[in-house]
Amino acid sequence: ANAALKEQELLRMRVQQGRAQREEGVLARGRSARDTASAKRAAQSRVALLGRLQGDVSRAKLQWDRRRRQAERQLQQCRGELADAVARADVAGEQLRKVKQQHGKQLRSLRLETGGPPQEGD
Repeated sequence: ANAALKEQELLRMRVQQGRAQREEGVLARGRSARDTASAKRAAQSRVALLGRLQGDVSRAKLQWDRRRRQAERQLQQCRGELADAVARADVAGEQLRKVKQQHGKQLRSLRLETGGPPQEGD
């Protein structure tokens, strides 16, 4: 009888341990499911954020490229205008040199006609 009571007590303890383990397993699966769902939401949120950031980067790059091309066009235009201005300045300088030379000739001629001495800068 004593052995049967011990056996019965041992069996009851194993049943309780089995129930406790099953209960712990159910709770662990629940925690795992919640953790998995939370991780999935976090991952989805990060994917969405990454998509938005990639879109922002693409838009910023397009804007930068557009501004760079516009600046390059302006630079080319300015270089063309500078080349034109330099050419006009060269022509004006040549014309000025010719006018000075002509005036110098006219001044020497006048001085010779009037009998004045020729000057050194003529």
